[in-house]
Amino acid sequence: MGITLPDARELSDEVLQALRMRALQGCALGMKHGEVARMLGVARETVSRWWSAYKSNGLEGLPDDRTGRPVGSGRTLTDEQGRHIQQLIDEHSPEDLAIAAPLWSRRAVRDLIKKEYGISMAVRTVGQYLKRWGYTAKRPQRHARDQDPEEVREWLEETYPEIERRARAEEVEAPQASAAVVQPAESEVQSPPQDAGPSEDRVAVPQPEDTTAEAKPQDAEPSDESPAVPQPEKTEVQATPQDAEPSAGSVAVPQPTDTTAQVPPRDAEPSDGSHAVPQPPDTTTAAKQQDAEPSDDSPAVPQAEKTTAQARAKKGEILFGDETGVAADEHPRYGYARKGQRATMPVPDPHIRVNVLSTVSNEGTLRFMTYKGGLNAKRFIEFLRRLLRTTTRKIYLIVDQLRAHKAAAVKKWLSSRTDKIELHLAPRRSPELNPDEYLNNDLKGNVHAAGLPHNENELRSRVLAFLRKLYHTPGRIMSYFQHPCAQYAAGS
Repeated sequence: MGITLPDARELSDEVLQALRMRALQGCALGMKHGEVARMLGVARETVSRWWSAYKSNGLEGLPDDRTGRPVGSGRTLTDEQGRHIQQLIDEHSPEDLAIAAPLWSRRAVRDLIKKEYGISMAVRTVGQYLKRWGYTAKRPQRHARDQDPEEVREWLEETYPEIERRARAEEVEAPQASAAVVQPAESEVQSPPQDAGPSEDRVAVPQPEDTTAEAKPQDAEPSDESPAVPQPEKTEVQATPQDAEPSAGSVAVPQPTDTTAQVPPRDAEPSDGSHAVPQPPDTTTAAKQQDAEPSDDSPAVPQAEKTTAQARAKKGEILFGDETGVAADEHPRYGYARKGQRATMPVPDPHIRVNVLSTVSNEGTLRFMTYKGGLNAKRFIEFLRRLLRTTTRKIYLIVDQLRAHKAAAVKKWLSSRTDKIELHLAPRRSPELNPDEYLNNDLKGNVHAAGLPHNENELRSRVLAFLRKLYHTPGRIMSYFQHPCAQYAAGS
């Protein structure tokens, strides 16, 4: 394989002078000018010129300065004109300068040069100028045309820092249990039948993995018609009612060891058949009273120790929420095909769609609910009610300015729970500031990676499977906060 030498015109003056000396040495030894030129990577005429100058005037006859056209000569734009064009590109959009283009492309810059200096320039030449100035082609970052820059500035510099300060200073007392085992409503501990998918307004809750040792009742066996329920992690427990036996289609959840009981709020009663809402690791725990004796029909809950979750309960929890929809006939990815042929994708006949309402935090937590139809005040309140069951910390929920979020019914519901939850509206037309938007992009971009679903049940199953995977991957959720537009909320 031949060796490719660098272009001598790109070499420094010192290296070029060394080549001249080696060329003169080769010629003095009787080598042909063409051989010396090929060996040094220069033109034969260049070697001949060096040798002729040396024979006439010695080493002083060799050229001191680089030969050829000076750098920058022959360019259409002067350095001052180039700096002016760069300043316009950096500080303005094409629309600001009355250029008919959505973003700065080669054609848009060509029109700008024509407008500023009356110079007509080829698009290819404009591309060479942009490369020389340090510009590269990039996929544009989208933002709303009617976005208020002052509103965004106030949010980033004043509003959100104040929310974060209040959340850090928040102190929430963990509720105290009055008995060794807290008895929630029976529907709170039931798992839905095996073939039942999450229905409208029903919270889809993944079961945490890596469970602790199980304290199963000795004679309790799950029936063939009910699924096995994985055991929650050490920071949560769902207690069965006393004397309650698991019915067909439901599974009694045994108590894991080294955990304390979670007290559900009194006003949060799930409807029959709804999914049980597990308590995430961030929640605080309730200590049992020392003189209470557990009954024979319910497992004993050991005395709680002060955990990390209890320590973290001394501050509020900031959540970012958003809603999105996943359609069975959409997949925002590229596909390869032969040149001249289109990439095709078979889609189901009916337009099938599943909607998701979710929240994320910079601690890596995720809560979500699937539903049909549009989001209204009733569904949003139901989601807020179930959201309160997942934590005893005060929630500072940040959402966009959707009409359902600002409804009078929502404000009335929140007014009686100001000690538990606050709702804050993000700047208008600024989705890039919400980390939950990047979860939506992740969901839509990956949920159909294995092919488009054939029906609504398959679509819902895929959506839930992806969200449950995220539920157990806090690092991936935290990565949404590392986007340049969302880093302000990443925390320390």
